[in-house]
Amino acid sequence: MFKWPAVGILELKSISRGYLLADVMVKKSQVQLLKAHSICPGKFIVMVVGEVEEVKEAMDAGVERAKDLLISKIFIPYLHAGVIPAMTATTKDIKWNAVGIVESFSVADAFWALDAALKRAEVQAVDIRLANGLGGKAYFILTGELFEMEEAVNAAKEYLLSEGNLVGVEVIANPHMEFLQRLF
Repeated sequence: MFKWPAVGILELKSISRGYLLADVMVKKSQVQLLKAHSICPGKFIVMVVGEVEEVKEAMDAGVERAKDLLISKIFIPYLHAGVIPAMTATTKDIKWNAVGIVESFSVADAFWALDAALKRAEVQAVDIRLANGLGGKAYFILTGELFEMEEAVNAAKEYLLSEGNLVGVEVIANPHMEFLQRLF
């Protein structure tokens, strides 16, 4: 079950600097390192979770050491509880209704968009895919009632448009079972 109120994500141009930052961030404060690995195309992602102030402190240390190798940073305090299970493939009791798919040019901004979608409407995050095999892009999949889904994807779309990172948004109103079985 979700137990962290905040997430911090750094997206970098350098793999070697990314590994350094992962170490710097966990040494700086009491955070859990959720991800620290290369992503397409030749970028690196560092993701930490923990208490709000601890994540902020780790992020500040990471950003300071990243210098000009930083592509983007995201700090989300009071993260919606459905984000991490989607990322770790631990979402439980999925009730398939309408399906929403949101695609972003930025890995970090995809998390912010997913958080916004989950906070705006009563939908369930099913999966989030990050960069590898996607040319550096990211996307996430939601399910819920159609009217809720439209609200959720609009929240994500608004955020990604404001950042210039929207690739696309699709809502499938009544997905066929054959489609759902092949979704992952």
